[in-house]
Amino acid sequence: MNETEFRHQLFDLAEDAPSGSSAPPALLRRARRRVVLTIASSVAIAVLVVGMGIAGVRALQTASIPANPPVEPQPGPAASGSLAYALDGDIYVADPDGTNAVKISNAPDARCEGLSEETYLSWSPDGRYLAFQRDCPSSDQDDMVITDPHGNVVGEFSTYGGGWGFTWSPDSTRIAVWEPALTIGVYGIDGERQASLPEPTVTGGGNDDGPGWMPDGSALLLFGYAVVPLDGSAGYELSLGGLDPSLGGQATYAPDGTRVAVVTGNSITVLDAEGSLVSEVDGRLGGVEAWSPDGEHFASLSHGELNVVDAASGTVAVLPEATAALDGGDEILGIRGFSPQGDRILYAIGHYAPGGGPLVNAALYSIGVDGSDARLAVAGTWEGDWQTPPETR
Repeated sequence: MNETEFRHQLFDLAEDAPSGSSAPPALLRRARRRVVLTIASSVAIAVLVVGMGIAGVRALQTASIPANPPVEPQPGPAASGSLAYALDGDIYVADPDGTNAVKISNAPDARCEGLSEETYLSWSPDGRYLAFQRDCPSSDQDDMVITDPHGNVVGEFSTYGGGWGFTWSPDSTRIAVWEPALTIGVYGIDGERQASLPEPTVTGGGNDDGPGWMPDGSALLLFGYAVVPLDGSAGYELSLGGLDPSLGGQATYAPDGTRVAVVTGNSITVLDAEGSLVSEVDGRLGGVEAWSPDGEHFASLSHGELNVVDAASGTVAVLPEATAALDGGDEILGIRGFSPQGDRILYAIGHYAPGGGPLVNAALYSIGVDGSDARLAVAGTWEGDWQTPPETR
């Protein structure tokens, strides 16, 4: 993937914003992702970060969950709600609490001179497949790889230097991914391209951190407001609850499509599938980072704090324990999602070395939606995703 100082500078501006700032959530997410790419591009820095993460397991751990070292692949089905994560350029699948990790991506890449790095992973909505990006630092060769939970490859395709920012379709049959020249490629799980769509002019150019989808899978949703039909017809702007793209407005749908949170300016409005008002959220949040599987709650970051919002009432609950156990300047860097049962939230922590240095003390934690029981899941990484089988929705 290609990296620019512009996105790194945007991240710095977002992090330095005053407490009243309302920097667009997509900007924050994009910037966080780009800084990690800068780290991943240097083998020496990657080794240093992972070494520090592993050495700090016991110091970071706040509960009884052991951060077991990954083991070589063993036969057996993936548990419901399995945690997948990227560590030291490889992909692992573990129990939901991070224990019993198995490395599933240990096949050499013959097209890469030197070591390839596997990052940015995501379970399909039906929990049957895992997609991740394979980067070759010695060239512009970037691939998307789709496997089953045991690492057996079912499809892969090259993105030729693009490929960052991808999302699964709601029915788990396709992946949308940014490609060079501001186009969006749509691929089947077998790796075959099904469509190549230009970014519509209504977006004004530029990529977000992943082409989203409309709930019925018939169109892509870019930046939370630009709809791009897969049949090639003209794109258009989504109109929901006074959505105003000029104010950084975004629409984020719940997994089942029955609710949508609309961010406009400094407020969030929750609507049902027909566009009728469900609730108006009190307080100033940073947008919607993740929905619970049942669409009853969503999580948000605001001024460094983790918040959980009850979608039906709009009530905001701050979870102070999520940051209480952090030390050494660590902060919450992103929310990775809810557990399949919707009772816990996975989030990433860490901090950057002085002077814009590398990310250190990276780790994945989880916490109950009631704000209790913050636990370390995996040390040494901030990339992870919980599998959410459909039966839990």
